[in-house]
Amino acid sequence: MLDHSFLEYPLHRAVYDRLQILTRKIEAELEARLQAGREVRIFTAPSGFAYDLFRPLETIARRLPGLTDRVEVVATDLDPHGVLAGELAGRAERLGIRFQFLRGDMTDGEMRRRFEVKAPYDVVLFVGLSSWLPKPLTLDHLRWVRKNLREDGLLVTDSFTPEAYALSGRYVGYKANYYEPEVYRALVDYCGFDGLGAYVESGRDRINHVLVASPRVWRDE
Repeated sequence: MLDHSFLEYPLHRAVYDRLQILTRKIEAELEARLQAGREVRIFTAPSGFAYDLFRPLETIARRLPGLTDRVEVVATDLDPHGVLAGELAGRAERLGIRFQFLRGDMTDGEMRRRFEVKAPYDVVLFVGLSSWLPKPLTLDHLRWVRKNLREDGLLVTDSFTPEAYALSGRYVGYKANYYEPEVYRALVDYCGFDGLGAYVESGRDRINHVLVASPRVWRDE
């Protein structure tokens, strides 16, 4: 029963649907910026195998050769087995993009100073971790993103809502923070983004929710 809970089809569908939403949204955003002749700098943390980023970049490279050489990616992950850096660097080299992988804890102050060397960023990805970071660290990271994002940049992130399959994680000791889309909108809004005007799209089972938000523009009263 425990194995069945972990491998429930709705979870698989949620992850698949998230990838489809992310690749579509990221491709459109990156292509528009590159077509406008811009240099595009991206920060992704955590990176995993970065399918949500490299797939749209590879699609753009096939359709519009020459654009991706204006892309720079900074990626970070704990990468406990030391396999991500080589995999991602190889994909980046094939695309002709500038790439840097930093292995370590993305919430660590010294690591953040290393990320800031390349700031400000056009697009920041924070996908797959909002449920597993303690809430204070999630808020702290989102505030850091806001300070290191261009005024016309984008935050691409996601949240999970509690479903039956998640009970198995609780039974083996995981502690998660779940956010309904409206709660997550309010959370990113609190951290300096236009959360109320953010784009939100959910998978078919409404387990995972992708949110794309712009920085909130402060105006003098």
